[in-house]
Amino acid sequence: MFVSFLLPYQAKYVDSAYLWVFYKQLTHFNLNEIVFIGNENYFIKPSLLLQQEPARWEFMPNNQVYHEYQIPEDDVVERAEKYIIKSSEFRRLEAEYLSNNKVWKVFLTKRVPELENKLTEIMEDIFRRHKSIDAILTWCNVPSLGYVAQKFNIPVIHNEIGGLRKPYFFHTAYFDFSGVNGNTEAQKRFERFQRELRSNSESKIPILQREELLAFITNETNYAQIVTEDTNEYDVGLPLQVEDDSNIIAFSNGLNNFELIRLTKKLFPGRILIRRHPGGYVDYNDSRLGYVDKSVDSIQFIKKCRQIVTINSSTALEAALLGKKVTVFGEASFKMLSNLDDVREIRERLNFLVFGYLIPYSLLFDKEYYHWRLSRPSETEIYLYHYHYFAQNRPDIFSNRGNAEGPKGKSFRKKTLYSFELLDKYGNLQVVKGDLYQSEDGWFSLQTGLEVDGSEVKRIYWKPTLELNAQIKITRAEINSNPITLHPVNVWKKGENDLFIGCQPCYEIPVFDGTMNILIEGQITLLGNYEALQIASNRRDFGYFFSMLKRIRDKKLVIFGTGSASEFISQYIKEPAYYVDNDSKKWGQSYRQVLIKDPRCLATEDPEQLVIVVASQYYQEIAEDLLQMGFMENHHFWNGFKFFMNY
Repeated sequence: MFVSFLLPYQAKYVDSAYLWVFYKQLTHFNLNEIVFIGNENYFIKPSLLLQQEPARWEFMPNNQVYHEYQIPEDDVVERAEKYIIKSSEFRRLEAEYLSNNKVWKVFLTKRVPELENKLTEIMEDIFRRHKSIDAILTWCNVPSLGYVAQKFNIPVIHNEIGGLRKPYFFHTAYFDFSGVNGNTEAQKRFERFQRELRSNSESKIPILQREELLAFITNETNYAQIVTEDTNEYDVGLPLQVEDDSNIIAFSNGLNNFELIRLTKKLFPGRILIRRHPGGYVDYNDSRLGYVDKSVDSIQFIKKCRQIVTINSSTALEAALLGKKVTVFGEASFKMLSNLDDVREIRERLNFLVFGYLIPYSLLFDKEYYHWRLSRPSETEIYLYHYHYFAQNRPDIFSNRGNAEGPKGKSFRKKTLYSFELLDKYGNLQVVKGDLYQSEDGWFSLQTGLEVDGSEVKRIYWKPTLELNAQIKITRAEINSNPITLHPVNVWKKGENDLFIGCQPCYEIPVFDGTMNILIEGQITLLGNYEALQIASNRRDFGYFFSMLKRIRDKKLVIFGTGSASEFISQYIKEPAYYVDNDSKKWGQSYRQVLIKDPRCLATEDPEQLVIVVASQYYQEIAEDLLQMGFMENHHFWNGFKFFMNY
């Protein structure tokens, strides 16, 4: 059960300011999955509210399409389980602060006793009725909500529209257990991600170059516009905020738009271009302030400027992706990009923000995804989940881009690492690494030489390290001008250091004595259809899938079942320590040259050192037996029939 907290006070002098969030949650959740807390104005029948306030933006069809929600039927709002906190509960604050925006700031930055008392009563009643709560969902920081949630040991999930948005980029959202805009967990999470990245130098975590990342998250039409030549007419660009937005009211570190302009003039001499927020109230067209931007969008604005300075506009994230230096004075998740010059550090932080911190917008209020995040996966698992989700759901942005020019007039090129592994007759391994450059449409031609002692070397393998959503097709292979055939090898069964199944190709090539002049040509395409992702395509439980793969890599594997499902699944994972089957006639026999045992032997295993993949259509019955033995579902054992066979 989820609880939605809809701020029970006016924001920007608007009652039910987060009404569209309420409507979107009703679009995505079943009524038995969520409880709502808000003031009385959220729960007015939509048909009646439309008559009373026909100009409200929530009722505009284009906004419904953009934010992906529907106006609920009156009876849905009526039947929704809800708790009302009347706005009149906060008259003390209104009398003390006079300004609605100042009271709003109090809600966003301080504890409010009146709110805490009401929330405590409500949470006690919800627990009486539902026994457990998965999480509280909120669209803004509310310290009192955090305090009450902590008292009841309930996680709080903060959501907001993300820093990358349609139409230029993948549409994204924020998902943060600590806060949104201010007090976020972004920096701490990045530091954990960086430690995971550094601790495993052989990991298959895709860290894209900035240009690659930019291409990955845009569509073809917008990419062509983004990579046009920068004009850099102005020394500094200032994207301003909406004057009464929470970013300024609560998370600006005391700055407002005018103070930002004055501070920038003091710290950054030169021509200043000021961009009014599209939703702002002030034009800032006084020539004493600076030049006023007339660009049709933020991308055009960024390309006019050498660097971007802001309080906390998400334009800073866009600018960093376009290669501009950024300065962020307020609080924001992307403040980690502020005042950086180290190219590697910028690259890692951009990749983390795009794939690790932001979430695909289509996962906003997706209960399966939320449950997975509540299971606290590692930073690497979150990063890969989002990366693959984007890769599976994006348009083919790399097709027909052969003539695209990069920011400096150079053709867009991508580099892939590869290695030749020479295995001698004693089992020793020699590794020769190199770089493989691809054209814009993925074609490559590799020419290199190896010195080989044919009497000593037993096997030679060629391994290109592809992006995780890529496949390779070899069109020509020669050694010393003699045509050869590259034989694919199952890397997973050769070694157990790879996280994913079937995602990294490996080819065995013939051994020649002396100098081997090797030529390999082919094409790498970003289709997202290597075996592991093909199995998981169009699913929303990537996270569980990758968690299972990680345990398969790290733990002792047992496959439960020896039928057709087991035959199919066994193709994609490493050889198990043994199989188990409920058919006693099979015990002691071999299946795929591996021993079949009585399932009761699992009771003698250490659950934390074991992973069981159930390869049977009778999963529920088998799961009950495993639970009785003390194994945990999706931790010690997994439904292989579901994950691998896409049922």
